[in-house]
Amino acid sequence: MKSSIPEESYFFVCYRAQTRIANRLIWQLPDPATAYAVFTEALCELTQNDGVIRLQHRKLANDLGITEDAVFDALNRLHALGILIEHPKGWNVIDKIAINPHVAWKGRPDIRDVHLRTTAPLDADSLVIRSAKEATLSHRKR
Repeated sequence: MKSSIPEESYFFVCYRAQTRIANRLIWQLPDPATAYAVFTEALCELTQNDGVIRLQHRKLANDLGITEDAVFDALNRLHALGILIEHPKGWNVIDKIAINPHVAWKGRPDIRDVHLRTTAPLDADSLVIRSAKEATLSHRKR
């Protein structure tokens, strides 16, 4: 019997416990609505098998009716919380940030397992928000 799922399909999964932690952390931020909107858009823009987010910050700002700085602020806050991570394949480029693979994944589970080895899961009990200097992603332009 032939499978009804095409071979090139990729599964998208949000991991319940980690996503709940992410949600609670986001709602503690100064502007949770913007951060949550950016987080949701990031989930929608995951590439398969590497977790990279392909956000167009200008378009996103326009679609949400906010400034580009507000988008960057939300990205930086999500990064400070560990929800977003810098992707090892490239630095200093907005599309080289990724969703923490403990939170969500799109693609093959065996490839996710490789990424899990180098990324810490979110921990609501012991999470310490990194300093502002550490939390600022290097792609931010002023």
